Amino acid sequence: MGKNAVVQKVFHGLKKVYLKLPVDKEAKIKAKNAFYKVFGPLFKNTPSYQQWAYIHAKSMKKGKVKISDAQLKKFTFSGKIAIQLHLFYVDLMDEFVKYFNHMPYPFDLYISVMDQSLENEVRRKAEKIRNVSKITIKQVENRGRDVSPFISVFGQEMLQYDYCCHVHSKKSLFTGNEQMDWRKHLLNHLFGSETLIKSIFYWFEKGDKIGMIYPETYPGMPYWGHTWLQNTAARNTLLQRIGVGYIPDRKYIEYPMGTMFWARTEALHQFFDAGIKVSEFPEEKGQTDGTIAHAFERCLVPVCRYNGFNTLIFDETTGEFTYNHGKKNFNQYEAKSFEDMKLQAEQYDIISFDVFDTLVERSIARPDDLFDFMEMELEEKYSGIPFKQLRKEAEMNCRVKRPSEDPDLDDIYRELEQMSKYSADDCKVMMETELNTEMKFLSPRKEVVELYRYLKEKKHKKCIIVTDMYMRRQDIEKILQMCGITCEEIWLSSETNLRKDNGSVWKALKEKYGESLMHIGDNEVSDIQICGDYRLHNYHIMSGKDLFECSGIGEFYSFNSIRGPLDSIASGLVVKKLFTNPFRMNPTGFELKITDEKEFGYSIFGPVITGYMNHLCREAVKAGTEQILFFAREGYVLQNIYKVMQEKVLALQKIRGDYLLTSRRSLSVASIETQEDITGLLDIYYRGSFGNLLHSRFGITDPQAEELEVELPEQKSIIQKKIGKYYPEIFAEAEKEREAYLRYYNGIAGHNTGKLMVSDIGYSGSIQYYLSKLTKDTYPGIYFATDAKKRPLKIAGNTIEGYYIDADTRQEYSDSWIHRYHLLLESVLIAPAGQFVHMDENQKPVYTEEVNQQYTPQIQKIQEGIRLYVEDFYGLCGEKALQAELEKTFMEELIHAAVKCGIADKKIEDSFVVEDTYCSDSRLNAMEHYREIEESREEQ
Repeated sequence: MGKNAVVQKVFHGLKKVYLKLPVDKEAKIKAKNAFYKVFGPLFKNTPSYQQWAYIHAKSMKKGKVKISDAQLKKFTFSGKIAIQLHLFYVDLMDEFVKYFNHMPYPFDLYISVMDQSLENEVRRKAEKIRNVSKITIKQVENRGRDVSPFISVFGQEMLQYDYCCHVHSKKSLFTGNEQMDWRKHLLNHLFGSETLIKSIFYWFEKGDKIGMIYPETYPGMPYWGHTWLQNTAARNTLLQRIGVGYIPDRKYIEYPMGTMFWARTEALHQFFDAGIKVSEFPEEKGQTDGTIAHAFERCLVPVCRYNGFNTLIFDETTGEFTYNHGKKNFNQYEAKSFEDMKLQAEQYDIISFDVFDTLVERSIARPDDLFDFMEMELEEKYSGIPFKQLRKEAEMNCRVKRPSEDPDLDDIYRELEQMSKYSADDCKVMMETELNTEMKFLSPRKEVVELYRYLKEKKHKKCIIVTDMYMRRQDIEKILQMCGITCEEIWLSSETNLRKDNGSVWKALKEKYGESLMHIGDNEVSDIQICGDYRLHNYHIMSGKDLFECSGIGEFYSFNSIRGPLDSIASGLVVKKLFTNPFRMNPTGFELKITDEKEFGYSIFGPVITGYMNHLCREAVKAGTEQILFFAREGYVLQNIYKVMQEKVLALQKIRGDYLLTSRRSLSVASIETQEDITGLLDIYYRGSFGNLLHSRFGITDPQAEELEVELPEQKSIIQKKIGKYYPEIFAEAEKEREAYLRYYNGIAGHNTGKLMVSDIGYSGSIQYYLSKLTKDTYPGIYFATDAKKRPLKIAGNTIEGYYIDADTRQEYSDSWIHRYHLLLESVLIAPAGQFVHMDENQKPVYTEEVNQQYTPQIQKIQEGIRLYVEDFYGLCGEKALQAELEKTFMEELIHAAVKCGIADKKIEDSFVVEDTYCSDSRLNAMEHYREIEESREEQ
């Protein structure tokens, strides 16, 4: 038994044990994460580990780089280089000789030709190339275009080299006409000059683990060519064939369009190792898409990234190399706007519109997850129903039984009745649930609906609907009615049996309307590519999800992280909020910029707060909690959020949620009973004056206090001596504050029977520790994040848990972005009053300031945005929200992107101010603070 077989056998054995573990899903996930962090490399060839590794990988390197003449002059290179040229058009050999003569280093040349009789002529010309060491020429079959010669004919030879280049004698574009500009664009970016080639090898040797270098996309190619188009099936076949089990399933991808590039052989070794035969490629029949060759060029960068390498994209117009993120000709989409779309549409008599993701969008990231949500809806009535499986099987059966017909919902549910134990009445309930759920999650894309109405009502154009859908006419009409529009001509595949994705509807529309029709849609294949194949005019708009993936946030987050329908809703709401407008990013250079505080609160902080609050409430319900105490000041916002949740989730109405005025200052002073209690407070970090330390830590005001700058805990021994004379005052103040606070506390929490839970942002649980010490009550504490200190555990009966990260040992380099950038949350989760100091003898709270200067109108709008997100999430999910934990990756990457990408404008970023008199007497802008830290790390 080979090594891989042994590994697979061990892995499957462990997986069986994992699935049978007698713990809940969240505990299993934590166990899996811990296991893969330690033992993952042993299972690197298993699809499960590959998916886990991709989801938990750090973000790709970004930025542009240039090389100076001085750097290039000092650079020396001695690696082994191979160039593979597929010479389909032998008349172009002179052109390649000219380009290859720019090579400054020795190399071996491998040429594939179609006609062996031309070998001597090709060799004679190749021998004129300077620096060529060895020339190998082979005749190849006309299969697999230029790809099969590279990986099948010469693949084993390529493995002998450090670096390889693949080029070919491209003559045609999509039009079928000769397009020398595209070929020359690619060759100029790879062999344009000796200096350029030296620069390429400089970056291979000196750059950050560069696996590929290739040209920016030729301007004549459409931006939507940077999708998988009709190559998904071929991609899956190819990746399986080369043993790459998992790559992120993004629609818009980086790749060398035209299949010409330089590569580090190691970065692409799977293509050469796999032993793919020429016969595995289809015969050449002029295919424009869908073959292994078309999939190959799109798989190059994902495989390079899979192997741990970065890519560089060269732009001849600027002379810059860019890490990992090319332009992809998005400038073409940037040029679009509502006015442009309107102007284009006005030129045609008939305008057809797609429906889903064009006129309307769903509040869920992956439409298929809606079936999972419906299953949750139906569970109460039909316990254990595998609705999603049944529903999809029923639709598939309909298509198999009647391949020439497109089924509608009536057909599907009749089939479901026949194949299952459920009655006709049951199936009617299920169909109604499906339709009601669809309507609940749908909302109009305002700009596109506005265009429809403008064209129909103002310009009196004929607007028709063209959609591939199993819904019935009355269902589509109801959706259009929701948008405030009507349509007399609907081309519905379930009615006509004509589809966009197989071209049949475009053929019919071409015959009926000819050149007078223009189509508007979001799907790059069925709405644009295939429609264009029939020479019909079309106008592409991106779906919200595609725009999200192309935005700054999308660079950090992949929807592959979604584990279930609740995750899909959590991210889907953000997609809808930010990208209902298909031209949202066009005025800002295709970069996401948020200028509205409510939108920022909704889209960035809303999911972060919801993830935590959902976990808190799940734990409270599970533990039979009677009351949740939300610690000040973050608890001011959290308690208000909890009230919103109580309105939507019946189970929470039995659990009280109260805002408890607390602070380290108020509880630590009230807890002082011994000298050890006083000196213990000197172990806590502090930077500031001695006078402020006396006041903020111990409640003592001394105008004559020694002028001294203090650093704790480093100067503990010095300060301990200086503070001794204040002991009597400190003990007196502590006793007074203790009596007042206990009266306040008992008024809020004294009625319960002991089933309390506390909520706070984090991190060591000092407030929970002091509260427990003071009141003699113990609590389970649920926090956004905790560090390893976990102070409440010093008192038996307390528990403390961090949701986003638990027992973190390195906050500044935390694996949790939420913990690493914790001051962002602290700057947003604030209350109208300043920091709570103590309760006076009249039970009136004393604050550092009555009106918190940080509680600005901008912060209030951000908090309102958070509330609106929570309302929307629980409005859609209701009781079902507490059935599962939300996957944290999405929330983490929202905070990561907020810092790294600068998606908020300056007005919003200026709001993130924090001030903590307990630990210092200064204030800072959290966003600027973290950005400076990250920039300094990158420079290092």
